[in-house]
Amino acid sequence: FILESQYPNGAWPQRYPLSNEYPHDGHDDYTPYYTFNDGVITNNVHLLLKAYEKLGIEKYREAAHRGMDFIIIAQYINRDPVFQAGWSAQHDMSMKPAAARAYEPAAISPGYTVQCIRDLGMFYMMTGNRKYLTVIPDAITWLEKSYLPDDHKMNDRVTHATFYELGTNKPLYAHREGTNRETGRYWIDYEPRNFPGHYGMQQRINVEAVKKEFERVNALSPEEAMAEYRTKKSAERTVPSVKSTDVERIIQALDNRGAWLTELSIPNYEDLVNNPRRKLPGISTREFLRNMHTLLDFLESSKKR
Repeated sequence: FILESQYPNGAWPQRYPLSNEYPHDGHDDYTPYYTFNDGVITNNVHLLLKAYEKLGIEKYREAAHRGMDFIIIAQYINRDPVFQAGWSAQHDMSMKPAAARAYEPAAISPGYTVQCIRDLGMFYMMTGNRKYLTVIPDAITWLEKSYLPDDHKMNDRVTHATFYELGTNKPLYAHREGTNRETGRYWIDYEPRNFPGHYGMQQRINVEAVKKEFERVNALSPEEAMAEYRTKKSAERTVPSVKSTDVERIIQALDNRGAWLTELSIPNYEDLVNNPRRKLPGISTREFLRNMHTLLDFLESSKKR
């Protein structure tokens, strides 16, 4: 599925199979866009690299490297009228930062820019190829130029807005009125207050730490960088001890489909402002992962015994 859904340029869409059924609020459907949001590209690259390390199948490595290279070509760089260099939560088919949901404008994102900087540094340490470092200095320069003015900060902890307008580098903020889909609406402006409660409009970015780590990695030779990566990878993960009674409990909790049902607490979309919760039985990805980790740890620890 991961291989099939990858674009030839190395990116992945927000959803697959492609359907093009979600235009909204005057925007085109964002689901086919090249998507960093929620770790789509980053996590797929890491999954493919793990699969290659475990199974040695060359096409997994090739697909991972296409994803790694996409991060380089996806960087948005604009020098006139203001300097901007970074990444968006999603990029459209022409590689420009694009809007998604009504409260997610086409903008440069400090959060995804930091994630891409970290990934590119790691890719250099994996491969010894300095091409992954070449786009980082411009991104750090942009982060340094984009600190919020004091009169924008909602508290002393935040440093940056979540979104910066293309072409002006002004912080953008989403707002909402109305309580449900029928009566409510979102809008975007420059006003640094009255944010929607479900989505952060400001964040803390430790630019100095990002810069310091880049300088450290950049000073490493390709051989030194790859040696450090191998050392970190070879450090054996400690497998926790798992009781057989816990394994039995997890297995007994499976229904006849092989699913674990749990009580979910989700928003009541009839009232997004007050956000009352609804409780209902369902399948939780978090619960699934927790149970699978327990079962896999039991198998791993059993092999060692």
